[in-house]
Amino acid sequence: LKKLNIVAALGMILNIGCNLILIPRFKEVGSAYTSVIAQSITAILQVIIALKIFKIKFSLKYTLKLLSFVVCLVLIGVFIHIISINWISKIIISLCLFVISSFIFNIFNIKEIVSYGKSFIISKNSKNYSQK
Repeated sequence: LKKLNIVAALGMILNIGCNLILIPRFKEVGSAYTSVIAQSITAILQVIIALKIFKIKFSLKYTLKLLSFVVCLVLIGVFIHIISINWISKIIISLCLFVISSFIFNIFNIKEIVSYGKSFIISKNSKNYSQK
């Protein structure tokens, strides 16, 4: 965990350094770029270190599926931002499209959701009966 903390500290130093360079020139946009750059580099390094430390194995197929799902969500977000409707409609449409996308990319499995729902209802009913 010491290595992960070192990477976090280096990310903070990178963030401060980039802020000193970009904010005077680009103002708040420079700060936003700095945050994205520093957080991305820090996150990537921490994932790499965590994979090595904890010997985590991952599936390339599953990783590509998740990456495709994220790209799809970003594209949906851009599309929703472009269309001119009120913000409540944008939220509702976004949520619906996000849920539909999660099923298309098989992020959520309908059978598992039904199973979790049934077990939740059963556990809730058993608690109600035990309290009587």
